[in-house]
Amino acid sequence: DKFPDAHPLVILSHAYWQSRFGGDSTVIGRQLRVNARPMTVVGVAPPGFHGTDWSTAPAIWVPMMMNDLVHEWGSLTERRIRFQHVFARLKPGITGEQAETAIQGWFQRYIRADIQLEGWPGAVEPGDMEQYLASRLRVRPGRQGQAARDRDLRQPMVILTISTALLLLLACLNVANLSLAKAVSRQRDTAVRTALGASRYRIMVERLVEAGLLAGVGGGLGVALAPAVGSWILSFLNVSGPEMALSSQLDGRALNTALAISVVATLLSGVGPAWFAASAEPMGALKVRGGTSGGALGLRKALVIGQVSLALVFLIGAGLFGKSLHSLRSEGPGFSTDGLVTFKVTPANDGYELLESKRVLRRLLDEVQGHSMVSAAGVAIWPVMEGGGWGNSVLVEGVRRAETEETLPMNAVSPGFFEALGTPIILGRDFDSRDVWDEGGWEIRSAIVSESFVEQYLPGEHPIGVRIDFGGDPSQVAQMEIVGVVRGYHEHEIRDSRPQVFFPIWERTAGTGTFYLRSPNSFETLAPEIRQLVGGVDPLLAVSELRTLDDQIDQQLIFERMLAALGNGFALFATLLGMIGVYAVLSFSAESRTKEMGVRVALGAPQRSAAGLILGEAMRLGALGIAMALPIIWALGRLVESQLFGVKVADAGTATAAVVILLVVVFGAGAVPAWRISRVSALEAFRVD
Repeated sequence: DKFPDAHPLVILSHAYWQSRFGGDSTVIGRQLRVNARPMTVVGVAPPGFHGTDWSTAPAIWVPMMMNDLVHEWGSLTERRIRFQHVFARLKPGITGEQAETAIQGWFQRYIRADIQLEGWPGAVEPGDMEQYLASRLRVRPGRQGQAARDRDLRQPMVILTISTALLLLLACLNVANLSLAKAVSRQRDTAVRTALGASRYRIMVERLVEAGLLAGVGGGLGVALAPAVGSWILSFLNVSGPEMALSSQLDGRALNTALAISVVATLLSGVGPAWFAASAEPMGALKVRGGTSGGALGLRKALVIGQVSLALVFLIGAGLFGKSLHSLRSEGPGFSTDGLVTFKVTPANDGYELLESKRVLRRLLDEVQGHSMVSAAGVAIWPVMEGGGWGNSVLVEGVRRAETEETLPMNAVSPGFFEALGTPIILGRDFDSRDVWDEGGWEIRSAIVSESFVEQYLPGEHPIGVRIDFGGDPSQVAQMEIVGVVRGYHEHEIRDSRPQVFFPIWERTAGTGTFYLRSPNSFETLAPEIRQLVGGVDPLLAVSELRTLDDQIDQQLIFERMLAALGNGFALFATLLGMIGVYAVLSFSAESRTKEMGVRVALGAPQRSAAGLILGEAMRLGALGIAMALPIIWALGRLVESQLFGVKVADAGTATAAVVILLVVVFGAGAVPAWRISRVSALEAFRVD
């Protein structure tokens, strides 16, 4: 691995070796074609090794010096392009801080030599040079690898973890409530055992053993269901593209952590009821008639209030995530996606030089545009709305010569691209045959900007004819002429509404292209036609990411769909647990007040008044739970706000709907015991023993 393009060797991943070659050990020494280049298999990686990035599990590895074979960009000879992650194993006894200090001398020599080389900007803003020369290389722990999707996943996973913790707390409150009810109902039995010599310690241990058995059964069920639930969650994340190195199978560390949490949850939900059962005075408990008492009712009501408040938090969260997903779907890309199909080809990876690759893309576009099933078609270097691609600051000439402070999303597109998307040119012209450079390299002479670009950087000016260029060198003269203005759309991603700049794809190198075409035919009918058409241009051209744009948008919204689905599930469970808690407490309250209700009826109160008392108690519990939820919602609001689109945390409609749903559930939970007590006659009430 010392000379560029001189080491056509590969190592296979264990999974690819099994799936493609059936685990055949004779694969060593055989050749396979990578981007149309014969390469020799020299090894197979061990099982479970997926490289340094869990979000991209490679099928094969090639030597670094073969970089130009697998990338059309990021040449190893370009000093100022940063695209690699460097991993190093420290010698024994060397700390990360020592290593970072040791490499600064080399790095300082590197950047000071860099400013003497050709291509360094001739003029910079005051302070830029000092800031550049003060740069440092940072060394950080590499045990977790370098995951490209860490930033995307971090916030949703934090929300999911906190939601899981709150749901576990809600379950603990529910179990504690029911355990306390059981302890109260068995007070006389416990009192008899205490009177016969049973110690409080023995009674507490017995109750904790019961709680442990309950936790054991629930934990076993959880272990059985965990792989299926994990697979369901991963189905949101494993979208088209490189496979993730994630598994839904239980990991030992995850299992031990879950078991430890279960033990703590068992103690939290079981200790209180066990202590209550063991602390009952025998004489007082034996005097209780009918096996019921009002003991611990206040504590149980407090637990129910906590359950109701957490249920409201989940209901509001589910409503917010659902509304956010709906807003994103409604917003869309800014143009109609009906009948819009996309696919990608990369001739530079199939054996073509860059100049010839551009010619292949042009020929393929001509074939697609001439197909009878296609009404409009275009091609772009970068796929739209996938959050990646090309960005740069822009130098804008005109009345006020200035450089944009922000990095703007850019793309290189063909004539007909905007027509295929359905985004009209509102001023000037589209790219055409004048915007072609066949001599190789880059010669970008024209540009199309979005209407938001004109509004922000050329207010009050006529944009056609204004010259722009890539920013970075304040002394440069802008060379590119704005020839058109296109109606804005979300080119980078749905949440991104920054101004956009487009350049002609045929005025630069083009090793890859993402095609967009409109057709009145169904995708199922069109897909084989596309594959046949590409194969007619060159059978070696690989077609990838063939899908409708609606499918692409759904895949882009994976985190929003995941949070909405999990939010709905959590809200359903939380509401169910809250309903069980309210029902249990009100049933106990109604039963303990049976004689009181009988006295009321005997003194002339209508029987329905008893039901009114229970229902009033239910609504009071609901109101207190709602009031208690408000500070929790306020505290969690800033956490979830970054995941919302088109809706605020303090959304009155969502909050009102959640409160109404919760009050209906609370009323329904109290209606059964209220109806039951309203049916009890005064005579039956006085017979209660």
